[in-house]
Amino acid sequence: MIGSLDNPPIVLRAARAKSLARFGGSLALAALCLSMVGRGQLPDGLLWFGAAFFGLAAIYSAWLLFRPSTLTLSPEGVRYTTIWKTHTIAWRDIAGFRPARVRSAVLTGFDYSPLYQRNAAVRRFNTTALGIDAALPPGWELDPEPLCALLNQAREHWGEGA
Repeated sequence: MIGSLDNPPIVLRAARAKSLARFGGSLALAALCLSMVGRGQLPDGLLWFGAAFFGLAAIYSAWLLFRPSTLTLSPEGVRYTTIWKTHTIAWRDIAGFRPARVRSAVLTGFDYSPLYQRNAAVRRFNTTALGIDAALPPGWELDPEPLCALLNQAREHWGEGA
């Protein structure tokens, strides 16, 4: 993690150990599928599909090892960048952050401000199904509990009325 509340921005990266574990697991599963082709235990088409799927997952994970996703906290708000896109949320649009349990995973969840009107149907569904309006992508160098604490501190420090 680089930066601080007094020296913005604060930048967190996706945890490389998790990307490495995903890479290794995906590579192993792709190799397993390939090793089973032609043995008659499972349909070859299914095995080729599995090899291609896990091979692509290994490529994606390898990419993340060299260009990890980033989470940037600044006076303007929260921005997270993945391979595909950048998403920014202004502090005024966030009511607060809290850890959210979704099945066996704990995510960095948040609720939008009552004044935020975009994606109302999706937010209603998420709140009903998961108990939160939205969540940040998983896998940062901080676990969800301390990350929520940091995000709430940043929102209080830089948000509306600061």
